Amino acid sequence: MISLLQLSSSQLSHQELDKIRGGFDLKPGLSISFAFQQVDYQGAKEIQSIFVPLTKLTNGSGGAVAYVAGGDTTTLTQQGASGAATINVGGNTIQLPAGAPSVTLSSTLNNGATVLLSALGSNGISNMITNMANNTMLSQVTTMNVEISGMSQWLAQQVSGFGGLGFSR
Repeated sequence: MISLLQLSSSQLSHQELDKIRGGFDLKPGLSISFAFQQVDYQGAKEIQSIFVPLTKLTNGSGGAVAYVAGGDTTTLTQQGASGAATINVGGNTIQLPAGAPSVTLSSTLNNGATVLLSALGSNGISNMITNMANNTMLSQVTTMNVEISGMSQWLAQQVSGFGGLGFSR
């Protein structure tokens, strides 16, 4: 027997949503700096890369600048309000403005037998690598740097709010 879901037809309040949501609540004096780099290789040759330089994220800050680079077989597709625009990267480094909509970086190698695809957007980064070529080594190296400023002061305030934490033997 299959029972019907009894879902409420009313919307959840912001307070109720805050209880079940994940994410960051950056209090005054607390900031997070974030940097990201992803590089795709065929053997030892760099094929394409995405780089987000160290960006300080504070309460109310906007998006981060990103850079993409690739070879002659790399294309960049940027999805915007007016549709998608595709350009050939052609060995250049392209700067994407802060808050840019989603972009897709794609490289085709070995006469189409190998495809490297990376999508970067507000939901994060996703990757797909397909390889039907023999004797081809592919690798992807991802480096992230996260720095938190003001955490020790924030923790001290939290501890003092509980009357201090004591340990005994």
